[in-house]
Amino acid sequence: MASDIPQAAKPLVDFKPKHEFFVGIDSDGCAFDTMEIKHKECFTPKFIKRYANCWEIIGKALADFQDDVRKGTFPSAEHSFTMKDDEYQALLQQIPKK
Repeated sequence: MASDIPQAAKPLVDFKPKHEFFVGIDSDGCAFDTMEIKHKECFTPKFIKRYANCWEIIGKALADFQDDVRKGTFPSAEHSFTMKDDEYQALLQQIPKK
């Protein structure tokens, strides 16, 4: 069985965890789930045909997002919600205190 393991998979087979938990690269708090795309890119059966390079598109979008956040141009008023102060105070009153 061990000889049937592809060389590329060997690091995963030989991996020995140092902790009881695992925090992966995708534990970044993003609201959008890209795992489906990653699974399709990495673990796609041979009979599936690729029609687009999603990594290139997603990579550019993430880089553009990062640039906008670092420059302070996102979020802008156009992409934000506001709340009147009295409404905000009323909302705070509804939140249970610890």
